[in-house]
Amino acid sequence: MKNLEDIIDFANLVFNLKGEGIDFAELLPKAYSHDRAERLKHHIIEENGKIRALIDLYPLELRQSDCRLKAAYVGTVSVHPNSRHKGYMTELMKQAEESARAVQCDLMILDGGRHRYRHYGFERAGIKYNYNITRDSIRHCCQSLYGDDFGAETFYSFEIMDRQTEDADDIIDRLYALYSRRHVTARSREDFLPCLQSWGGIIYLVYHNENLVGYINASFDERNIFEFELDDIYMLPEIIYEFIDNIDCDETGITVGADETEKMGFLDKMCDYYNVGMSHQIKILNYRNVLEFLFKWKSKYRRLEQGECTIVINETGAGYQVTVSDAGAAQEIKVETACTVPDIIVENSSELVYLLTTPLCFREQQNPQGKLKNIPNGWFPLPFFLPEADAF
Repeated sequence: MKNLEDIIDFANLVFNLKGEGIDFAELLPKAYSHDRAERLKHHIIEENGKIRALIDLYPLELRQSDCRLKAAYVGTVSVHPNSRHKGYMTELMKQAEESARAVQCDLMILDGGRHRYRHYGFERAGIKYNYNITRDSIRHCCQSLYGDDFGAETFYSFEIMDRQTEDADDIIDRLYALYSRRHVTARSREDFLPCLQSWGGIIYLVYHNENLVGYINASFDERNIFEFELDDIYMLPEIIYEFIDNIDCDETGITVGADETEKMGFLDKMCDYYNVGMSHQIKILNYRNVLEFLFKWKSKYRRLEQGECTIVINETGAGYQVTVSDAGAAQEIKVETACTVPDIIVENSSELVYLLTTPLCFREQQNPQGKLKNIPNGWFPLPFFLPEADAF
């Protein structure tokens, strides 16, 4: 097996042929720093002792309070230009899936061209909202929320966070506690800082009267906010207004998942416009576990109508009955293997992901002949979204 330096050198070579100026050791410290690289699973094809194709797998565990989902994130997909059209990528994708199944992963995740990876059984999942916020749009929002005298004083300050920051461990504990309030998390406390520093991320600590009240994870050019968590969401418009002023930026973009409904209520007031997109691409390996996880995720932010439906996947011949019932304030969700008459029939993982988690579900629900016409109200779309810090 090639050492880490050889692997990084090869990845840098292939990606920099596109003129992107990438250094993977700097770009992804959560995966390619020497103290973390052992968690990666490398898949390599060599010619005459030299790497000619590479895929790395990054392990990821998605967590809810009562549910876990084991994932393998596919990344650094690269083939040397002189070795293309030899079937190397098909072979490595096959090896990567075999590795994921061998350690009982429930799904695989990747990013990149949709049509390229549909060939390997992946499909874009979930819904994300991208908000464009300008200095002017947020000023009007803040005036309506806080009064016409808004802006007369500055209430918040921002400090860039790194390992050298004073009391760094205590601060990370505080930030991680805020992060852990999300419906689904995918980082350990140990990984929290290097994850936020990956993909060129900068961590801004948000202070109010010298008290730490949250954090903002922004891109290196500060034009996009990848993630934020605050003590009180009502502070969001004022904080973003002062943050834009602090970094001297006329506009910024903020992306959130469909489950972040409380944040979306304020972002809608703050933005000039927003657009809706799909999230990462996934391939389901364990249908029962993934369906249960996604339905429980949905129930965290929307109460589902009681009922049941059976989903059959033609590719495997397996059927799964999903049952939603009320259990007091909470809801009980069960996914069990079933042989009953199906309510939904899909061909494979790609069709299930596209049909049940993306905006396609709205068309199918409204179509009298659609596959989802008789499904209980509010079940779909199922959520799937990870912040940039969790991507690989």
